[in-house]
Amino acid sequence: MDIQLHEKYKKVLFPRDSELMDMYIEILEQDAAMMKVFRYIGKQQSQAGTAQESGLTINDLIENIQVDRLVKKQKNSRNFKYEQALTNLHRKTAERIIDKLNVMSLIYYKSVKPYKFIFLTERGKQLLVRIIELKTKQKEMNMNG
Repeated sequence: MDIQLHEKYKKVLFPRDSELMDMYIEILEQDAAMMKVFRYIGKQQSQAGTAQESGLTINDLIENIQVDRLVKKQKNSRNFKYEQALTNLHRKTAERIIDKLNVMSLIYYKSVKPYKFIFLTERGKQLLVRIIELKTKQKEMNMNG
């Protein structure tokens, strides 16, 4: 959502510990790259503090997020095969993920030509806190069990 729509609905939050939050987390977990992007945005925004000009661009995501994906390996001039490799995110993949997070109202953007600076919404921050709580709880269960 753009910044005007964000300002209009920024006070709308998820109910605490709701099934709705769990549903959003499950949607994010189905796409490992989307989860990495979401967590990276949250991490960078929390490190930047409250500075409103600390948004991320698609280029920041491409340069800093690596995913495991199939990469074409050339055998000779006509033959090739695909192998798993850890490489940077493709621009199209990053744009698709940002569009999904935007539609889910977990992020918003501020347009400053030629860039769009990306920020987490309050709902996005809520979801990130919930994800961290669940991961911590899961680690504790694994250590005790």
